[in-house]
Amino acid sequence: MLHEITVSGHSGLGRAGDMLVALCRTARPRQWMKNSLVFVAPGVAGTLGRPESARNTGIAFLVLCAAASGTYFLNDARDVANDRLHPRKKTRPVAAGTVPLAAAYAAAVALIVTAVAVSTLALGPAASACAAVYSTLTVWYSLQLKHIAVLDLVLLALAFVLRAVMGALAAAVPLSPWLLIVTAFGALFMAAGKRAADLRAAPPCRARGVPDLGYSLPFLVRIQTLAATVAVTAYCAWAFGLGSPVPERAPSPDGSVWIQLSVVPFVSGLLRYSLYLERGDGGAPEDLVLSDRFLRVAGICWVLLLAAGCCG
Repeated sequence: MLHEITVSGHSGLGRAGDMLVALCRTARPRQWMKNSLVFVAPGVAGTLGRPESARNTGIAFLVLCAAASGTYFLNDARDVANDRLHPRKKTRPVAAGTVPLAAAYAAAVALIVTAVAVSTLALGPAASACAAVYSTLTVWYSLQLKHIAVLDLVLLALAFVLRAVMGALAAAVPLSPWLLIVTAFGALFMAAGKRAADLRAAPPCRARGVPDLGYSLPFLVRIQTLAATVAVTAYCAWAFGLGSPVPERAPSPDGSVWIQLSVVPFVSGLLRYSLYLERGDGGAPEDLVLSDRFLRVAGICWVLLLAAGCCG
């Protein structure tokens, strides 16, 4: 009898552990790197070394992570039928049946409500309003707007802009318009690349559980070209003096040199990612960033040069 109870107890603990792992997978922690955009404005303003600015920016990061994960739970619950047809998404916990639909919906509500509540209590009204707008936009996108061609790409770019804006609002620092343009068009570039990767894959979209929005490869390639051109132009304009790290204060001569040099890893990373998109490998941008050594080195060099320029 004791043996049976012990085995049953271990089995229960095992199931609980499996469920916890499945919930963590559904939350998509790899996607949280996108929320690091909240550190851009306070980083280039040189305020991350101040305790209050660092605390508020960290809270903003956690708020966005909670809101984004809540949206992933909602998205997986809503798209469970299509995900089961997709070669990669069918292994997601909700599609595989590891996480019940009721649990996914409950987690979605809990995470999104928590994100808005924490931002309201811990951050200023402007930052909490930004968090509410972000949460509303991502939920609406998952429920309806992602099925509208072109609007889906625009809203994906807007979500990235809201991340950068929230960081500026949380730390109470200005954000250069040039960097907002870089963020918006860089995100548009990746969104179009992801749609192009879906089109390049076989069999057709609908057979793999991917909504067919009527895009064509030439159209998406034109969007990628436009977005990359604007992003690089805006970044160069910011780095070479048309916009400074803090709009009210021009960078020191030494700092300007490092900021200008940051153009090299920025453009190199963009070109490397473009190469992957050309091969049809842009369906999961976060996986590329984490797995490709060139992209990781370029990203580290970019961060170090910005830090040297903004703190110099």
